[in-house]
Amino acid sequence: MYPGGNLIPNIFHLIIYFRLNTIAITADIERAFLQISLRDEDRNAVRFLFPELESNQTDTYKFQVYRFKLVMFGVNVSPFLLSATIKYHIEKYREQYPATTEMLDTCIYVDDVISGAENISQALKLSKEDADTIMKNARMTLWKWNSNNQTLMRTWKGEGLEIHPRHSEDSSQIPLSKVVGIPWNVVHDYFTIDVKGLMELDTSKLITKRVVLQSAGKIYDPVGFLSPYTIRLTNAYYKNFGYGS
Repeated sequence: MYPGGNLIPNIFHLIIYFRLNTIAITADIERAFLQISLRDEDRNAVRFLFPELESNQTDTYKFQVYRFKLVMFGVNVSPFLLSATIKYHIEKYREQYPATTEMLDTCIYVDDVISGAENISQALKLSKEDADTIMKNARMTLWKWNSNNQTLMRTWKGEGLEIHPRHSEDSSQIPLSKVVGIPWNVVHDYFTIDVKGLMELDTSKLITKRVVLQSAGKIYDPVGFLSPYTIRLTNAYYKNFGYGS
């Protein structure tokens, strides 16, 4: 299928903006893809076969043809359809909620809201009042609200918003969250980068280009926090000759 244009914001810009705010905020659009219906004339493009349950196992399977009525997960065009739908909807509220629509327009990564505020009152207005109202009018629910400010988390919980992780007075019981795949400790407010690829590098064995590439490929660091270190893997890669040397 034609994937459509790329309407997803740049990860680097998104994370930098996220960390510039005093109060960091994330949320998720509940079952986002399943809130968008496909036109009847487009459903033939997403047909699938399903065996008839009453078919005898000894017989040749008989299949029924079904069609998806909603946007599917995992299809190349799905992120575009979701982003385009959200942008089309929030544009209707540009004059009524200028600040919030600008935030939603630039801070939604597929179905994740990644934003922030300077104080609790601004965060509550952004989340509980404006953004929640705009998205509910699109039949989309924002949930799994998360923040580095525990007072805000308690306020959200008291006002009936579903928070994630569930607020606990024992910070050791709050698991790491993730922001576009980067582990985030919401209590102490820091990112962590998984470096198992480097730790598993066995220096007692012959280090080849293949080994270097495999180790570097295991590190997910879209912003480049570890670039001063991972650049050494790149240098080692170019110093060798031959893929297996």
